[in-house]
Amino acid sequence: MVGQLPFLENVANLRVIENEGGFNCEILDSMKELKKLNIEFNSKIDPSGFKYICSLEQLTDLYMTFCYFGFDIAKHLPSLKSLTYLLITGNYIGVEGAKYIGEMKQLKQLHIANNNIGPEGAKYISGLEQLTFLNIRANEITMDGAKFISEMKQLTGLKIVGNNICDEGAKFISGMKQLTNLDIASNNIGENGAKYVSEMMNIRKLDIGFNSINDGVKCFGEMKQLTDLNVNSCCIGLDGTKYISSFNQLTHLSIAENLITPYGAIHISQMKNLIKLDISDNRIRDNGVQSISEMNQLTELNVSSIDITPIGIQYICKMDNLTYLIIAHNNIGEKSANQISEMKHLAQLSIYHNAVGDEGAKFISEMEQLTFLDIGYNEIGDEGVKALSGMKQLTRLNAVDNNISDEGEKYIREMNLADHVDIYDL
Repeated sequence: MVGQLPFLENVANLRVIENEGGFNCEILDSMKELKKLNIEFNSKIDPSGFKYICSLEQLTDLYMTFCYFGFDIAKHLPSLKSLTYLLITGNYIGVEGAKYIGEMKQLKQLHIANNNIGPEGAKYISGLEQLTFLNIRANEITMDGAKFISEMKQLTGLKIVGNNICDEGAKFISGMKQLTNLDIASNNIGENGAKYVSEMMNIRKLDIGFNSINDGVKCFGEMKQLTDLNVNSCCIGLDGTKYISSFNQLTHLSIAENLITPYGAIHISQMKNLIKLDISDNRIRDNGVQSISEMNQLTELNVSSIDITPIGIQYICKMDNLTYLIIAHNNIGEKSANQISEMKHLAQLSIYHNAVGDEGAKFISEMEQLTFLDIGYNEIGDEGVKALSGMKQLTRLNAVDNNISDEGEKYIREMNLADHVDIYDL
């Protein structure tokens, strides 16, 4: 096969993902210039063919998310001596696989999420003293594993999401004073855990969402280097919005799903340094949107699922600096689609699940400046799709869950969006 494909010999970057027939590793045999290999979501990789990957001595980056190769292939990965970036999320390599990954002393970045490695596997990973970034999400490492990971003083970025480390685990992690980027969401952390995290003064980006930190959020005001904060679903309520409104250092804030009312929105609207705000899945409604619309410095805004009406849409349309708007799940209909189509400064728009119909799609199709559009689940048929197909400037389109026939699909295919178009919800 390789002899028939001589052009592969000089390829430096190869991406073959989601191939239903699997990936034939034999094509790698003569690719001596290959530095980056992405074969994510290929679940039919034959372990016997993995020898061809292991022969790529020059390989620096390897992406193998959800290939389900398990321990049998993981044990061969240490033979890749030039590898500095490894992504093997969702392969269930277990503790034994983590043991072999722990031998790869040259790695700089490792993504080993969803691999069932547990606390013992975390111990092996903690021996990788050269790592600067680690994603160990959803591995049930618990507090004991967090203790091992906290010894990795060279890390600057850590994703330890969904590991049930609790407050005591957060205490161990708080000793990693060198971290600048921390994602510690979904870990059963409370107010005490939030206080421990607030002691990490070098953090610039923090995601502590889906933890019941409540009033513990006020401690983050002491983190003067913090510019990007995610406290989605943290039970912060009205008092929490008061605390957060004084965090003048923030430029990015995600505060979704916190039972915030229009009064809470008033507090958030006082944050004049924010340029990106996600306040979705809250009860702010039109009155809250009116307050948020006064934040004219915002460039990105997510107001999905807030029970907005055409009155609230009018307020949003006045935000002249917005370039990215997410307004999904609001049932705004055709009329509001017309209003939004007048926002000529938008470059990206998500209007998913809003019952805009064919007429609404026609209005949206007039937004000649858009490069990204998510208009899925909107009761759009072939007539609306035909209008959308005229948006030749789009680089990505999501039109899943609409009433599109084969004829309508043809209109979208003719847009030449390659793999950046989604018509079906697969």
